[in-house]
Amino acid sequence: MAGETMKDALQTILRQAIDCVAEEFYQKIPQDIGIPLSVPPSDDLGDYSSNVAMLLAKLFRTSPMRLAEAIIRNVKGEAGPIAWLEVKPPGFINIFLSSNWWRQRIIDVLSMGGDYGIAQTREPQKVQIEFVSANPVGPLNVVSARAAALGDSLANLLSAVGHEVQREYLINDAGNQVTLFGESVLSRYFALIGHDYPFPENGYLGDYITDVAEWVFNEHGAEFEAIEDEGVRRRFVDISLGRMIENQRQTLLDYGVVFDVWFSERALRAKGGPDDVKAILKERGSLFREDGALWFEATKFGDKRDRVLVKRDGEATYLLGDLAYHRDKYQRGFDLIIDILGPDHQGQVAGILGGIEALGLERRKTRVMISGHVRLLRDGKTLAMSKRAGDFISMNDLLQDVGKDAARFFFLLRTASAHLDFDLDLAKKQTPENPVYYVQYAHARVRSIFRKAAELGMDPGDLIEADLSLLSDDEAHIAKRLCRFPEMIERAASKHEPHLVCYYLMELAGDFHRYYNKTKVLTNDPEVTSARLALSEAVRRVIEAGLKIIGVSAPDAM
Repeated sequence: MAGETMKDALQTILRQAIDCVAEEFYQKIPQDIGIPLSVPPSDDLGDYSSNVAMLLAKLFRTSPMRLAEAIIRNVKGEAGPIAWLEVKPPGFINIFLSSNWWRQRIIDVLSMGGDYGIAQTREPQKVQIEFVSANPVGPLNVVSARAAALGDSLANLLSAVGHEVQREYLINDAGNQVTLFGESVLSRYFALIGHDYPFPENGYLGDYITDVAEWVFNEHGAEFEAIEDEGVRRRFVDISLGRMIENQRQTLLDYGVVFDVWFSERALRAKGGPDDVKAILKERGSLFREDGALWFEATKFGDKRDRVLVKRDGEATYLLGDLAYHRDKYQRGFDLIIDILGPDHQGQVAGILGGIEALGLERRKTRVMISGHVRLLRDGKTLAMSKRAGDFISMNDLLQDVGKDAARFFFLLRTASAHLDFDLDLAKKQTPENPVYYVQYAHARVRSIFRKAAELGMDPGDLIEADLSLLSDDEAHIAKRLCRFPEMIERAASKHEPHLVCYYLMELAGDFHRYYNKTKVLTNDPEVTSARLALSEAVRRVIEAGLKIIGVSAPDAM
C-alpha cells in the first residue's frame, strides 16, 4: 500500500534499529525479514508488541532478551509514533505510542472523512470477482445470500484501495437443469390454459414455479399452446428462464448488489468455448478416452483423480464448461480472477485449477474461495432449505424477515469458508446482543449527542481545533483503536477477508458504548466538551466508513 499505516511506521523504525544491531554484531540479515507486530491483550503491555528478537536470536547468536535490549537501544531518539519501549521476558519488545501521535489520528479522521484509512495500493490490478452464479431455475437462497455479501464486500474493499474491480455473474442457462425447469413450468402453464401436461419426474416444485407460469400466462395468454413445435418450446423456456433471472437480479438489487456483467453459459457454448478447450487439451496431450467418455488427465496437475469432460451420452460435464469460462476470463486480460463458489463445489476446485494449468494459463492468477454452509435457526430449530422440493427460505424471505443490513453483517461474522449458524431471532433484536444493531447504534448515538448539544445551545466550534490533550486514558484507548483502522483495511483487502471489517467495527463500537456509559460527553467545560465531541465524531466517521465497505447503512437514529 502506498499510504503508511501505524504498523508500517513501527516496522520501519524497528527495521532500522535491527540493521544497526546487525552491524554491531557483525551479522547480515535478509532484507525481506518479517517484523511481526501484534496488539497486546492489555494496555499495560503497550500498544503493540513484537517477538522479532526471539525470531532473530539464533541468527545473532545471542539471547532474545539481550537482542531485544540492543534493538530498543538503537531506536532513534525521535522515533515518530513511539513514546517509549520496554523489553519483557522472554524477549518481547513492547511499544507505547506517543500521545501526539494518536491525537493526530483523530485530526486525520476529522479532516479526511471517508478517505481516512484508505491507502492506495502500489500495484493496482484488474480484478474480476465472480460470485453467486446460482442456477436460474429458482429463487436465490441463503447460501447465495452469503456469497453475495462476501463477494460484494470484497469488491468494495479492493476498489477502495485502488484496484479496478469487475463483479460478474455466470448465468447457468444451459444443461439439463434448464430443461427440467422448463418442463416444470410448462406443466403449471398448461393447467392454467385448461390442458393436461405431465409434471416431470424430479421436477421443480414450489410456489415459484406456479408464479412463473402465471406470469407467462398473464403476459402471453395461450400463445404457447402449440408446444410441440420446437421453436415455440424453446421460446417458452427462454421467457420463463428470463423471468427467473430478472427476479434474481431484483433480489440482488434489494440486497445492494449490482453486477457489472451477466455472462451467459449458453452464449459461451454457442461460440465454441468448450470445443476450443477440448482441442487445446488434446493438442497438449491431456485427454484420453475410456468407457466411451472423454477424460481430462487431472492427476498430472495435482488433482486426486482424473475427471470426465464429456459423458458417454455426449453431455458435457460442469468441468468442461468451467474451463471454457475461465479461459474466456483469461482472454479478457484480468490480472487476478477470484471465484467465490458454494460449499458443494469444494471437490471441483482442484479440477478447475489443474485444467487452467493444463490449458497453458497462469494458475496463480486464479483464486478460488469457498463460501461455507449456512444453517438458518428460528426458535432454536433448523429450517429446511431444499429448492427442488420447494420447501426452503429464499433470499427474498430472508430480506423481508431481517432486512438487508442484518443479513449482510451476519453473513460476514465468520471467515468465508466456516460453517455459519444464522440466528433469525437474534438478527431482529434491537439489543446489544445483536452485533449489527450494536454497531449501528454507536453511530446513531454520536448523532444523538450532537443533536442534544444543539438543543442545549452548545457550539463545539471547529472540532479539528479542539484541545485533545484534555482527553483521558480511556479516551486514548479509543483513539488508538482508530489508529488501527488503516492497517485493518490493508489486511482485509490483501488477505481477501472482509469479515475483519465486522470484527473491527464491533470492537470499536464496544469501546465507544463503554466509554459513553461512564463518561459525560457534554459537560460544563466547553473545552473538554469540544475534545470529547471531536473523539466521538471521529468514531462515528470510522464506523460509517467501515459499514460502507460491507454494504450496511449507518443510521442517524434508532
